Order: sequence, then structure tokens, then C-alpha cells
Amino acid sequence: MASHELLENLDLVFDRLNDGLLLIELNGQIVKVNEALLKMGGYKREDLEGKNAMKLIKIFPPASLKKIVGSFADAMKGVPSDRYAIEAKTIKGEARVLELSNSLIKKQGRTIGVAVSIRDVTNKINLEGQLKTSEERYKILFESSRDAIMLLEPPSWKFTSANPATIQLFNAKSQKDFVSLGPWDVSPEKQPNGKLSANLAKEAIDKAMADGSYSFEWVHKKISGEEFPAMVLLTRMDVGGQQFLQAMVRDISKQKEAEANLAKRLADLERLNRLMVGRELKMIELKKELEKQKKST
Repeated sequence: MASHELLENLDLVFDRLNDGLLLIELNGQIVKVNEALLKMGGYKREDLEGKNAMKLIKIFPPASLKKIVGSFADAMKGVPSDRYAIEAKTIKGEARVLELSNSLIKKQGRTIGVAVSIRDVTNKINLEGQLKTSEERYKILFESSRDAIMLLEPPSWKFTSANPATIQLFNAKSQKDFVSLGPWDVSPEKQPNGKLSANLAKEAIDKAMADGSYSFEWVHKKISGEEFPAMVLLTRMDVGGQQFLQAMVRDISKQKEAEANLAKRLADLERLNRLMVGRELKMIELKKELEKQKKST
């Protein structure tokens, strides 16, 4: 009775496995499959159990079939089986990518069959492909951007990478030289408000990490010592459980120069307007005086 209950529990565990499991006798006959495998391929139990495994070769392309046969041969020789990937099709013809591994089933030291563990990694492969494409696109944007883009990582918050526009903007010799620096190293000692650049830079980093992004005006300093006004955008990035900051720096010297010229022109126009209004008032006063003199004569 106890043995019967144990077998029932084993069947229950067998069907609750997330990975597909296939038990094959040495003559190639499929003895048992679990629910995960049936769902994976869209099969019914009678489609597989009791059938010869070789009759299923139509679901595998030649390259995949070659891997399976080679892995089975290694398993029969007692060679440990690493997981290997193959292409296959569901009963409806949908293409899937599977990872397989084989284990010998022995009884009293004699090999009586092979257990095949099967894992569907199609979604994982697709996600990895999308991630790779995304990384490649980001790299192209990173390298070709006209704006200076750099990455900063904790705990030192020094630059860990920089695009060509950054190297050019700060007059650095190379990326290798630039990534040995921190934001305070490419800034004057103090910002226009009189506060230390090092302290303000750390405050900006903390704010960007807390809020996700932070945009502000800043005075930067080239490696050659020349200072220039800039607009800085810090953006928190989360990749693989790691957090870091992307900094985008845009030189706004021309914008500031244009603003200063506009302010000067407005000030000149206002001064001219005051002069003209003053002259007009004087002319009015003069006319009034002339009118008085005429009346008195």
C-alpha cells in the first residue's frame, strides 16, 4: 500500500515539473511524458506514449536531429550530457527553440532507458535577441550623438564611458584619459552662485537617482582650462539590477551669447526710448513756453 502511494506521488511530481520530461526505452519506444511536454508541443498523451521516438523526427530539422542522435550516443557511452539547444516545431507547425539534456535510467546497474529533460527557451532567446538589438541601437546613438554623453557609476560616481562628442567637447586626449575623472574634475572650483562644484555635483547626482532624472544649468571646464556654460541632463538607468547615471551635456555658450546680445539690444532700445521720450517732453515744454511768450506780447 505504501509503495503504491509512493508511485502515485511520483506521478504527481512528474506531471508538476516545469520542464518537459520524456522517458524512452532502449528500443526507442516512448514510455512516459509529462504534462509540461504535452503543453509545450500541443500534443495529446496518445500522440507520444507507446510510439517510437524516431517517428517524431519530422518535427526536427536535420541539424537538430544530428545533435539529438549524437547526444543519445554519448549518453549510452556514459558521457555526461550538457544541455544543448535545438530547433523544433509544435504539432501546429510553430517554430520553437528547446534545450535538452539526457540522463541514463538504470536498474541494478543495467541501462534500461533514457530520460530526456526538455526546456522551451524560445521566449528567452527572443528577449535576448531584442536586448542585443536594443544595445546595438543604443551604441549607435551613443557613438553618433552630437551631444556629449557619458556614464557615471556608484560608488565613486566617476565617468566609466564617454562618446566621441564628449572627448571633443572637453578637449580630452582619449576616452581612457577622460574616464579617470569625475564631474567635479571638469568643473571650476565654484559655480556662479559661489557654492563648491563638488558639493553641488553630488547633490545633483542624489536628486537624479531619487527622482529618475534631473536637468540643470552648469559651468563646465575643458581639460585645457577654458570654462563654458552647459545644460546637463542626468538620467537614472537600470540594467540587470544595476543602477547608474547617463549624463548628457550640451554647450550653450552660443545660446548664452545670443541671450546677452539680446539683453544688450533691449537695454539700448530702452535707453534710446527714454532719450526720445525726454526730448519729446522738452519739446512740449518749449512749445508751452513759446505760447506763453506770445500771449504776453
